[in-house]
Amino acid sequence: MTNIEKVDNFLTEAKIFYIVTVDNNKPKARPISFKLLQDDKIWFGVGTFKDVYKQLQTNPNIEIIAMANNKWLRYDGKVHFVNDEQLENKCLDILGPIGKMYKDNNYHMGMFYIENAHVEIKSVIKTLEEFDL
Repeated sequence: MTNIEKVDNFLTEAKIFYIVTVDNNKPKARPISFKLLQDDKIWFGVGTFKDVYKQLQTNPNIEIIAMANNKWLRYDGKVHFVNDEQLENKCLDILGPIGKMYKDNNYHMGMFYIENAHVEIKSVIKTLEEFDL
């Protein structure tokens, strides 16, 4: 299993994970559950009309936190947005009713992956794995 697959599997097991951004020098966290492994990248999407999108445009530093099976995952780096209509439509299709709401209201997803990423998988007491992506 590759390192990116390890991260994707961890996020799948966690089901809900938290995206942490910066807003006026203060951390802002919110739960999300959508991710898509494609082309050796884990893709995430956020509504372009939301504060989280504006925060990531202003400061692209991000951290994703997840917990599964009594282990923690920290996945941080810089957001790289990609304007790809096919990828956005795939995301909206996967999201089902939420994706339909986006389409019906002509909302858009800002699709991104994390570049120059660093990953830590930890138990309560120690680091189990640490690697760069």
